[in-house]
Amino acid sequence: VCMDTRNIRMINMIFSSDRDRKICKLLDFTDEKRDVTDPYYTGDFDSVFSDIKIGCQALYERLKRPK
Repeated sequence: VCMDTRNIRMINMIFSSDRDRKICKLLDFTDEKRDVTDPYYTGDFDSVFSDIKIGCQALYERLKRPK
């Protein structure tokens, strides 16, 4: 689970492929499928915290579901 598209690119370079489609972004588990806000560029740590909290809650709900 990555924070942004750049992280996914880097992981794909390391592992060469993701045939099972296991590499994803944290916010892919939410209705807002986008990158987590980067505080390096914005300085807006509250938005980053909010993104991560929402993503973690959605991931948790996904993991709770039976297969």
